[in-house]
Amino acid sequence: MTPEEAKELQALKESVAAERAERLKLNERLALQDAGGAIADYYRTVTVAEGIRQRVTQRILSGSIPMTESRQLDTEKLKKLVESETNDELAYISRISGGRIVTGMGSTSVTPPSEEKVKEAAEARKQRLKESASLYGFGGKQHKVGRTILNEGRRAFDPTYNARENGGMIDSARTSLPSVEV
Repeated sequence: MTPEEAKELQALKESVAAERAERLKLNERLALQDAGGAIADYYRTVTVAEGIRQRVTQRILSGSIPMTESRQLDTEKLKKLVESETNDELAYISRISGGRIVTGMGSTSVTPPSEEKVKEAAEARKQRLKESASLYGFGGKQHKVGRTILNEGRRAFDPTYNARENGGMIDSARTSLPSVEV
């Protein structure tokens, strides 16, 4: 073999090695993409909370993914890995929560109350407001004003209602706070 042929052979070997390395990188990328789908397929067969699915999927995809000699995805080993990681995550959650995971809280549909119940509740509310108003001194003619104040808060309060009944008016100079100059 001549030196020129040896150089050419060496160049071909390097080219083949570079192509092989590039193919392995592409196979790894494909395996990573396939791993996401394989993990999702596994989770279609089991019932686990979405947060656990996300954490386990993220952990597996960020770590090393099981591959064959030809750098293809090894789905059986991946399935076992996902199952193991899911069980570890569930055990961890059980340990930190004391094993108190609440599920099945009942149906989410709410039955609206009947008209009779609504009327009873409105009447009971009126009665409670009257009793509350009388406790605060809004008896007689003033029970409506007191009830409004209790119902709507400060914005319904008229500070002059008592003064008008007694023939007087509120003097703003007496009710306002003195201004302080700095």
